[in-house]
Amino acid sequence: MSKDVKQLIESYYQARLKNDHQASLEFYASNASVEYAGDTSASSFAGSADGRDEVEARITAVIDTWIWLGYEFDSVVVDGSSAAVLCSIKVQHVPTDSVYDSQLFDLFEFDDAGKIVRQVEFADTALIEKVGRSG
Repeated sequence: MSKDVKQLIESYYQARLKNDHQASLEFYASNASVEYAGDTSASSFAGSADGRDEVEARITAVIDTWIWLGYEFDSVVVDGSSAAVLCSIKVQHVPTDSVYDSQLFDLFEFDDAGKIVRQVEFADTALIEKVGRSG
C-alpha cells in the first residue's frame, strides 16, 4: 500500500497546487479530521476541523487565503496507511498579495478507500501571524 499512499499524496498536492477547493476536498473521507498544529491562543491559524462540513469550510478558507505557487517534496515517509511529508512551498498571501517561501510538515492517515481520515499540518505559524497582522 505504501506506493499507493505515495501516489495519493502526490495527487493531493497537485490538486492543492491548483488551488481548487473541490479537487482538494475529494481526497478527504466524510469523517475526516484536519488539524493545523499550534497553540490556538497564540495563532488564529491553529485549530482543528472534524467531519465533512467543518473540513470543507476550513480548507476553503485556507485556500482562499494562501495560494500555492509551487512545492517540492523534501521527504516522504510512508508506513502502511500513514505518511509523513516535509515539503518546501512557495505561497501567496491573498490579502497582502505577498509571496513567501516556507515549509510544511504534514502527517496523513488514509482509510482503505484511499481517503484522508486524518491530517495534521505543521506550518510556519510565526510567519502566518506576522503576515496576518500586516494584512
